[in-house]
Amino acid sequence: MDCANGKTRRCFPILSAWIADYAEHVTLHGIGSKSCPKCDVPCNELGANPQEVYKVRDYAIYADKARQLESGEATSTGEYFRQVGVTIGWNVLPELPGVNRSDLHQPGLLDNIDLGQFKHMMQWVEWFPKTHKLQQALDDA
Repeated sequence: MDCANGKTRRCFPILSAWIADYAEHVTLHGIGSKSCPKCDVPCNELGANPQEVYKVRDYAIYADKARQLESGEATSTGEYFRQVGVTIGWNVLPELPGVNRSDLHQPGLLDNIDLGQFKHMMQWVEWFPKTHKLQQALDDA
């Protein structure tokens, strides 16, 4: 890679975080839409007990079970995936060196803040003309 001082450096980039919204993480990790990408909390217990500690998802086990299912070694793997909230068992991310899929989940805070600000601004834009009896003038413009 080219360095700021003009020299070329040998670099070994490692994927350490994937900033995305929840829907993108669901797709990336191959989990159910109401599942946590970091831990094995059952979807019906999400947010129920914040003091409870759940074990971290082991995506390597999911990859092994998916391989067993594809090779015909196991037939009950599909039921296992349903129980743990996984939609697909294999993904390229566990194959990358030094990557722990459970640590990749980083919520896209900027997206969430922007969406929150936009919603607030739209509420104000709708409220202001109605309150000051300017709705008709705004509609005409």
